[in-house]
Amino acid sequence: MGAASILQALDRSWLSDRVTAVGLDAPVIDWADVLRHHGRLNKIPGPVESLSRSLIGRRWARRLVGVHEPLDVALTNWENRADELKHRTLLIHSLDDEFVPVGPSVSLAAKRPDLVRFEPWREARHTKEWNVDPERWDAVVRDFLTG
Repeated sequence: MGAASILQALDRSWLSDRVTAVGLDAPVIDWADVLRHHGRLNKIPGPVESLSRSLIGRRWARRLVGVHEPLDVALTNWENRADELKHRTLLIHSLDDEFVPVGPSVSLAAKRPDLVRFEPWREARHTKEWNVDPERWDAVVRDFLTG
């Protein structure tokens, strides 16, 4: 939730111009992609999974789907909104992340090489990049922030 929240805050906050760089570890770049992924993992039929994503955005269904306010999932797709990014961004993401698929991170970095740096990890799964190689993680972040 951290990376998705940060990207939304940078998009909406009047203070975002004070941010110079952002580092995201195992980020959700596209919530719809994550929801589809978990739908497949849990063997939820495609039409049911698609309906649930649609209901998240409906005010009348908010209690049914467990959200306080309706959410337009399309607004959380930073692959499609890549041209709106304004901050230098570091994406640290394991290629074997079982919870948040790495594909959108790779795609976003390819679409915005001027702003986005992608650092792949192997065998770190979800949010364990630092645990797998703390020296590398520290060096990558230090290099990004000082480079």
